[in-house]
Amino acid sequence: MVMVVDRVAWKISVIGQPRSGKSALISRIVYDSYESSGQSKPMNKRRFTLENGSDKIMADILFQEISSQEDADRLLPSSTAILVTVDITNQSSIKYAEEVLKFTRNFERRPFVYVVATKLDLKYEAAIWVEELNRVCGRYGVQYQMTSAKTGEGVMEAIKAVTTALSERFYAKRNQTA
Repeated sequence: MVMVVDRVAWKISVIGQPRSGKSALISRIVYDSYESSGQSKPMNKRRFTLENGSDKIMADILFQEISSQEDADRLLPSSTAILVTVDITNQSSIKYAEEVLKFTRNFERRPFVYVVATKLDLKYEAAIWVEELNRVCGRYGVQYQMTSAKTGEGVMEAIKAVTTALSERFYAKRNQTA
């Protein structure tokens, strides 16, 4: 059996309110560390190897943090995927996420959108929980994952869900054009 190796580059934008865990999430995914000091760059890259039966994808994923509305207007539409962070300890965080979810519905080219509920290590201080996440994410047809960049809990599950979805889109598009 011959294994086919495809190389792709995907841009994943991470957006959320200030202090919603965007930098810590990127740091945990890219560097497997909670501390982002000294590592903050406009784009952070990590290579993932994804297997799909006899096929393999070598994916260079560029993680881009988006902190302003101007950046969102300019950068989100060209993203392959968008991670929307929701700080579970901040009630206004879910409202901001819902605005982003509404905004992304208008894009001509639809990126994969996924909600990352952050700060699970502070669950006893939670102002948002699964019922509200289910309601909002269900309304927009997106999935979510509860995570803690501090402990690492749920982070790799979230990135696996995103990379699996992007792989499926890649193969579906390939089959369409074949």
